[in-house]
Amino acid sequence: MADRNPIRATIYVLCDSRVADPIARVRYVGQTRIALDRRLYRHWVTATAGAREHRAVWMRAVKAAGGDVLIAEVDRVPFYEADAAETTHVARFRALGCDLTNRTDGGRGKRGWDVSPETRRKMSEAAKRRPPRSPEVCRKIGDWLKADPTHRLHMRTMHQGNRGRTRTPEQRERISQSVRGEKNGKKVMTWDTVVIIRARYAAGAVQSHLAREFKCSPATIHAVVHRLRWVTP
Repeated sequence: MADRNPIRATIYVLCDSRVADPIARVRYVGQTRIALDRRLYRHWVTATAGAREHRAVWMRAVKAAGGDVLIAEVDRVPFYEADAAETTHVARFRALGCDLTNRTDGGRGKRGWDVSPETRRKMSEAAKRRPPRSPEVCRKIGDWLKADPTHRLHMRTMHQGNRGRTRTPEQRERISQSVRGEKNGKKVMTWDTVVIIRARYAAGAVQSHLAREFKCSPATIHAVVHRLRWVTP
């Protein structure tokens, strides 16, 4: 029987090029629906911006030591099975002895993390105390992006599709109407699901738990409950 959901997700690993062992070199397991080179580029954008998470710190350390971070596909599954597949591979690599930089056991974002109001307050205060980036740091990030061939290819590809094309406001509205809600071929829910999610959220359900239950991203749940998407049937 053909898969009714053609959207596929790739389970990938980030590896340290300096390590020869095919198991020990694996340091991160993730999932994506975009090309692997673009996903690796986004990881580098986060790392060079000074992120403090374990993966970003490790990537900067590899680069500083003269190594490189490699990305490789390990599995390809339907989108709605991606969380379970990622969790399985994270557990498998950890069982093999890999020192993974993953901060969770799998799944997108911080699913299952219940942050208390006190913790949120401390995080907010810490962010306010953090000094802004200096012009020198901003210049270095810009120079690195300009010199990166992957970034240049991405920017060229991104602009090629819209080059020389203009649309009237009426055309834009027709296109917008044609891809809203259940008309969108890549939808992951229906209007019945949207009604249930909004009712559950109004009753006190946590967005991350709803995302895990309805097999979609926390960003999608946020857009649904705050009526940024699925506004009119």
